[in-house]
Amino acid sequence: MGLVIIAFAFLSWMAVSPLRTEMKETADWAIANPSPNAGSTEAASSAKAASSPSVGPSAAPAKGEWITYAALPVPEGCTQELEVKVKMMPATLEEFRALRDSVACTPEGGAALFVLAMNAYVRDRAFGEACLTMMLANDPLLVEKAEPGSWKGFRPSEGSAFLLEHMLRYEGIARSYVYGTKIDDDYNLPSPPWTIRISRNKYSAYENGDIKVFIFSMGAPSRRPIDMRKNDQGIWKVSDFESLPLPVRKPIPHDSL
Repeated sequence: MGLVIIAFAFLSWMAVSPLRTEMKETADWAIANPSPNAGSTEAASSAKAASSPSVGPSAAPAKGEWITYAALPVPEGCTQELEVKVKMMPATLEEFRALRDSVACTPEGGAALFVLAMNAYVRDRAFGEACLTMMLANDPLLVEKAEPGSWKGFRPSEGSAFLLEHMLRYEGIARSYVYGTKIDDDYNLPSPPWTIRISRNKYSAYENGDIKVFIFSMGAPSRRPIDMRKNDQGIWKVSDFESLPLPVRKPIPHDSL
């Protein structure tokens, strides 16, 4: 299985032509929602966050209230680089669903929420599993029916659970996708907001409409691919995440001898 995952991660960089229209829409959104760290906009962003009403189970957060986007200089080999800044972790499943429905209208938004769900999973398995189920495409290879009490009667499939188990063995894997975490600090999360860097390249678009984006990890030598698929409600969900649970660099253990 390990060789299959590594082989897939290599082949994931190879497939088809770019989706120009979707890329332009995402770039336009990035311009319209600048990063709170972008110079003079910081004070305005802070004021907006302070004045925003609290988000309850019945209220979907507007774009920019919980997540903001900023375009970054494009790295070599990429066609687009976005910084997704997450201002807080949803506390309930209703909040997570409201956030998903609001911001997973782009592949990058969906990918960022999957990173949130992974970090929720390593901290609270039941809550995180439900969040992950919300973000996985409705595909029997990814989700399966479960006992009552699970999210809408579904949970991650056996194959998905096998991959997710790797993150339970070392929680630093999930945390490493938050930009700025450090290997010598065991990738401990800073106080929010958290930043996730996501890019595309000229092969990101598939003929079936799926989009491959690449998430920067603080513990890996290269960005890692994740495939996104838009459902009938316009929500981008994960159709393949095999590369994300792969190991990351670990701190050198202390030698007391």
